Amino acid sequence: MTEQSDMFAGFKGLVVALKPTQPKPDTQLDKVLSYIQVYGSITALQAMQELKIYRLAARIKELREMKWRIDTINERHDGGSHAKYVLLGD
Repeated sequence: MTEQSDMFAGFKGLVVALKPTQPKPDTQLDKVLSYIQVYGSITALQAMQELKIYRLAARIKELREMKWRIDTINERHDGGSHAKYVLLGD
């Protein structure tokens, strides 16, 4: 074993949960995250009407890349279906 591998020997198999990164204030990411934290979920229609955000799926993808755990629920209705995004707990 090398000196470096000896240094990390005790960490083998250890899973480290990273904390999500906070988005910068007053950005679309911040607005989407705050909305989900307050109301529990968000849809594309809510994002457009209430936040003036027109690419919600892209913002959700960016939040997920920042380690936020967001689930997608496909809600069906008479006119088809839409995605609802829900923030998952720890």
